Amino acid sequence: MQVKNLMGLRPYTVHKDETLYRAAELMLEHRLGGLPVVDDGGVVVGLLEIDQMLPEPQKVPFSDVEALRFLDE
Repeated sequence: MQVKNLMGLRPYTVHKDETLYRAAELMLEHRLGGLPVVDDGGVVVGLLEIDQMLPEPQKVPFSDVEALRFLDE
């Protein structure tokens, strides 16, 4: 099996100037572990992963998604 067999044709992305809050909302809403980061032309310039948004994820005693919900509340 190849990556192209599992990927979506229109993946969720976040613009490089978007807020981290918006990125977290997208991740929670669509249960994503990361988002491609795009520039004004839609070109991928990086990848934002959920672990980067948590100060020390190894010290959180529950899942990443639950951690983001907890931090938001």
